[in-house]
Amino acid sequence: MCSYKQVRCHLGRISITKLKTFRQCFFLLFFLLFSVLLQRHVNIIKASVKLRPLFYMWDYESGYIGGQNLKGQLPEDLRLHEWFILNMTKNNFGNKTIENSNLTNADNFVAFNRNIAWKWQMNADFKQETLRLAAKNIAQKVGNPPSKSILIVCSKNKLDIAKMIFDELEKRSIESHLILLGTKINSGVEHLQPLIKNLAGDWGLILLIQPEHASFLFETVGRPDTGLKISSEYLFCDWLIRPSSLIRTYGIDMDELDQFRQALLSKLSGARKIRVKTENGTDITIIPRSWIVTDGEVFTAPIEDDTNGTIFIDGCAYGGPPEHPFTLTIKNGEVVNLSDLSETDKQQSWVRKDLSRDENSKILAELGIGINTGARWNSNVMESEQTRGTCHFGFGMNIEFGGQNKSSNHIDYVILKPTIEVDGEIICRAGEYKF
Repeated sequence: MCSYKQVRCHLGRISITKLKTFRQCFFLLFFLLFSVLLQRHVNIIKASVKLRPLFYMWDYESGYIGGQNLKGQLPEDLRLHEWFILNMTKNNFGNKTIENSNLTNADNFVAFNRNIAWKWQMNADFKQETLRLAAKNIAQKVGNPPSKSILIVCSKNKLDIAKMIFDELEKRSIESHLILLGTKINSGVEHLQPLIKNLAGDWGLILLIQPEHASFLFETVGRPDTGLKISSEYLFCDWLIRPSSLIRTYGIDMDELDQFRQALLSKLSGARKIRVKTENGTDITIIPRSWIVTDGEVFTAPIEDDTNGTIFIDGCAYGGPPEHPFTLTIKNGEVVNLSDLSETDKQQSWVRKDLSRDENSKILAELGIGINTGARWNSNVMESEQTRGTCHFGFGMNIEFGGQNKSSNHIDYVILKPTIEVDGEIICRAGEYKF
């Protein structure tokens, strides 16, 4: 029989053992919870890094394709399912019965995260000196307007570069003002449109616009392929190009660009015939008209019915390099092999659609030569076509730059490493210039 002291001692040992077990369980649970939270945080960081480039797939189809490849790897709490819904809906494919509330949530989510992604991309992809150089070069593009004043109008995702441009203008003691476009600008359009139109030609205008404000831009300023509605003097417009593309194409030595452009023009001016060839199968001859220059390309509207040959599209079609490169056959200025293109390949099916929008949309309307050293050929077509060492061919409308083909559409496709022959003289061999 146990005494009272023995019983109390025994119970005490049990209590101490239980306490130790409780502490061990507590620390184990804490460690497990910490591990889960840490892994979740790491997964979100990894997912964010993978997701970031997709926010700049402005054609949405490329963003959707890239997103689908990551879909199984990304944490559910990033709500990417809504992002996919938004992309599919804006591209007119996928579920057509999506609830408006889902779209609103997705739109807000994408808008918020694009702003974050832009900051990530600035920090990751660009040095501060590149950003400052791009801002300086853009500020100089508007010249010295009569009013000695400049208005900057920008979308939210381009506010950072807009502020840098604003600072550059202040350094030059130029009066400058900045207007940030809101997510909804319906009520502001009636005031902003006449303001911009009234200032054009007297003030300098810098327009840094994202696709969500495309209708406002086109209604106010016009389009480069169909004509401007305001004076182009003292005007800089980025024409909806991605923020990263804008910085790459203007964060360069503009003096070198100007020297190269002038040297190229000296070879092209007065040319009677131009032949473009590549090792992959492009071989086409055009008769050029006058040449037009930008900071990204030198281009011409060829004589429409006197162009013959083949074009092997291996550089860029829409949002990036073609998954399956394809050939366009041109006879007397017109694409004659659209039926050969795949209906199941997304990019080729878009080509079939875009070059069949009207009777003149399949007419070769442009030969462009990329001249920009900062542009990347494997980006979207707006950046790709500017890359030095590439050529691009445009189809459809060319009235605005000296052609005679009227169409409701204009679309460009990029080829790599062209050999360019001007009246029998090779000025560029496989993308490398000889001057």
